[in-house]
Amino acid sequence: MADSLQIFFKLFGLFVTLFMIYLLVAGSVTLTLYTRIGQGDPKGFWYTDREKLNKYIFKSWIAWAGSPSTFSMKESTAPISYTTYKTLTGNNILSNCMIQCESSNSRGKTPKCVGFIYTTGTSNTCNLVSTMDGLVPSFGTTYFIDGLDTAREYKTYTSNTQADATFIDTTLTGSELDYLSNCLSLSDCTGVKVTGTTYKLVKNMDPTKFTADTNSQMAHLTAHGPLKASTVTYY
Repeated sequence: MADSLQIFFKLFGLFVTLFMIYLLVAGSVTLTLYTRIGQGDPKGFWYTDREKLNKYIFKSWIAWAGSPSTFSMKESTAPISYTTYKTLTGNNILSNCMIQCESSNSRGKTPKCVGFIYTTGTSNTCNLVSTMDGLVPSFGTTYFIDGLDTAREYKTYTSNTQADATFIDTTLTGSELDYLSNCLSLSDCTGVKVTGTTYKLVKNMDPTKFTADTNSQMAHLTAHGPLKASTVTYY
């Protein structure tokens, strides 16, 4: 009996020792991920396959440590208002745009990069941006870091008006783009009514109240439409 107890306690002690070693190793890996060691290098430790790690480390620990950003996109659009953080050019630069945007952000701090505007032409260009708003149809594609895709969109309704529209009393000059941009800066502006070359900022734009009017169109400022998950692998 004494020998059996002795063997039991030895095995139990071995189990405790191995478990403590496991916790030390798993905790070290988790903390290394949490501090984002290797961020910015596609082969850096921060970009280790989370699915593989989940097989060996508590999933809740890996979730706490965080994961590299994922991106979604909206094709044939660009924001009217944006703040450029960095501009990159060259061929096949999409993956570079993504990793530079992702790696510019630090845990717990205001993001330096929320996405980028990608255009093709003589030289492929992406503008990494720290803010953007007011998406409109345009050449190129707008990419967002998932979770930071707060940019609103102008949805245009041609040949429409709103009888009870309340206008913002302001004197402006310029193009339709100028008015759309100005609307973004006003907390109570919900869109722009366009009649020929006359533009009016609207407080209470509501597409459910629109009626037919071949002389006017309504540009409604609203949450952006569906995004498409990016298929580009950047690490």
